[in-house]
Amino acid sequence: EGEQRELTIRVTRILFPMTGVLVLSAWSLGILNSHRYFFLSYFAPVFWNAAMIGTLLFFGSGMSQERLVITLAWGALLGGVLQFAVQLPGVLKLERELKVGWGAKLEGVRETVKNAGPAIMGRGVVQLSGWFDNILASFLAVGALTTLQYAQTFYMLPVSLFGISVAASELPELARQGAARADVLRARASAALERIAFYVIPSVVGYLALGDVAVAALYQRGQFDRGDTLIVYFTLAAFSIGLLATTASRLLSSTFFALRDTKTPARMAMLRVALSAVLATVLMLQFEGVTIGSMTIPAGAFGDVRIDGEPLGPVGVAMGSGIAAWVEWALLKRALKHRVGGVGARMPMLVRMFVAAALAAAVGWGARSVIEGVSPLIQAFVVFGAFGVVYFGAGAVLGLEQSGALFRRFRNLAGRG
Repeated sequence: EGEQRELTIRVTRILFPMTGVLVLSAWSLGILNSHRYFFLSYFAPVFWNAAMIGTLLFFGSGMSQERLVITLAWGALLGGVLQFAVQLPGVLKLERELKVGWGAKLEGVRETVKNAGPAIMGRGVVQLSGWFDNILASFLAVGALTTLQYAQTFYMLPVSLFGISVAASELPELARQGAARADVLRARASAALERIAFYVIPSVVGYLALGDVAVAALYQRGQFDRGDTLIVYFTLAAFSIGLLATTASRLLSSTFFALRDTKTPARMAMLRVALSAVLATVLMLQFEGVTIGSMTIPAGAFGDVRIDGEPLGPVGVAMGSGIAAWVEWALLKRALKHRVGGVGARMPMLVRMFVAAALAAAVGWGARSVIEGVSPLIQAFVVFGAFGVVYFGAGAVLGLEQSGALFRRFRNLAGRG
């Protein structure tokens, strides 16, 4: 309300053109990926973040918070332009005769327009689900929305790094093989799912077993105390229920895209959003009551469970999102089976990944107990450093291909040195 609302409107007006620039950046990414150029397109967002960080460093000490927010918005807009600008020379080099125009008679244009809506829905499900989660959290106690957003920051990290990135980089190759034999496409998609699982499974286990260490390292300072860390940790753990399903679903959607089918993933995505909203509402109310206007809905079975006197409504919201993610995954997997046969990572490999991650978590717990009392940042560095070394080492011993490839690379580098 009041000045805060006006400030939000003003910042939104500044940021809105940035959305269009980032769309052009994504267009550039699509062209570069289709020519098998991946580094530049995925490195380009560094310029976007660098512009925002530079804005805060340069202007942060001499401005009021309100003025700094506006300046940061301009920095974000500039960063978006930079992200597009660094990719454009590469695009123009690949497409020397590129012209801007509207060719409604071109088959590719007609197909793009036809598939755009379903594709947007299918790809935007994570953002839509997160948006509805935020709406629900706004009805909870003060601080619940912030708690949810803190947890979403960690949750989205493996989704972006391992789910969306692998799905996006695999899409050109899957599309090239879409018209080939079904067994070729199936093998390619299954290998990509296994690659995603290799990184996401330790993320899930790490968040469940040691998530409070990660949260404390990033946030626990100033007014953010141990109680706040635990609330965010439990919310993150609830989100982690659906982390593997969410990342795998991105790859399954890309496989449908390769088959020139964007409608099936869109239908599953809409179902997920609806189911997530229902489940999140029901589970949220089990932890915390809400008041809407003159109507008060009391808390359910877990209303007495609190941390530092604070209810755990955000945990229920996150649980609903995680369960809905598995429903979407199951529906996509079943629908894809009817098209090309069963697609998925090999079960023995998944078991070995979980075993390696469990061993890594046990070592992480041990390291945590040894250095108890040090600063959260140092603790996280030691704990997750040990976690990573043990996971990759155990993976190599257990015969995980990705771990073996990493160690062979290190040996080759050492041999050259």
